Amino acid sequence: MNFEITILGSNSAVFNHGRHPTAQVVTIANRCFLVDCGEGTQERLHENINHRTDEMIRMGLVDEVNQLISYKHLNALQTVGYSEIFDYLEGKTSLSEAIELIKIHTRQYAKRQMTWFRKDKEIMWVNTVDDSYSFKDLLNKLENAI
Repeated sequence: MNFEITILGSNSAVFNHGRHPTAQVVTIANRCFLVDCGEGTQERLHENINHRTDEMIRMGLVDEVNQLISYKHLNALQTVGYSEIFDYLEGKTSLSEAIELIKIHTRQYAKRQMTWFRKDKEIMWVNTVDDSYSFKDLLNKLENAI
């Protein structure tokens, strides 16, 4: 059996829309599973979002966005992170306000993702927070579920 595993853990860019910052999506035989990666609580998710946002700023998000300002009208740049920094560069907000807005908007986006995932009855949730799984054990559990 072929496995396709897309890792969407908290080390991924928070602003990669379509990805949830605390889960892994595993597709086996055209069935989708959401695997809780151990992030645990909503509080931990918020800590991860705050840390990742601060890290992106430290790594040069403002400079990156500044180089793209002439393209800000493009849909691809009208996303969390870019929008707030564009506002900062245009003098609409301070840098600290922009950073806080990125964190707020990212938390709101993560909540919408979880709501969407929970509504999809085809998704099987696998909790690895409460149960300890090796990668092999996890794959065996998923195989047995299909």
